[in-house]
Amino acid sequence: MSTHELLTSARKATGRTNTALALLAIDHQAAHLPRLLQQSRSLRSGSLFKDLPGEVERRVRVTLDFTPAQVEVIDDLARQHGTNRQQLIDVAVAAEYGTATG
Repeated sequence: MSTHELLTSARKATGRTNTALALLAIDHQAAHLPRLLQQSRSLRSGSLFKDLPGEVERRVRVTLDFTPAQVEVIDDLARQHGTNRQQLIDVAVAAEYGTATG
């Protein structure tokens, strides 16, 4: 399932916003981020591209309305773990709500 699908499912089940769900996922999974990010990188090893031809998934934009302070925390975590904001959110959401594919 994609990050969008996982958030949609969790939102329907809990009534929380995508933003709240993403923040909860990051908070709950913070201690596990090194392992989760390494697993995510391992899945993509051997290729320069995450999505190879024939494997490209439909993309959907998900709006997350973070405060500047929340963005700062997320970006600091991303820097600490050598990743970017999107990847950090994706792996946290996948670990918290299911298995995301991007």
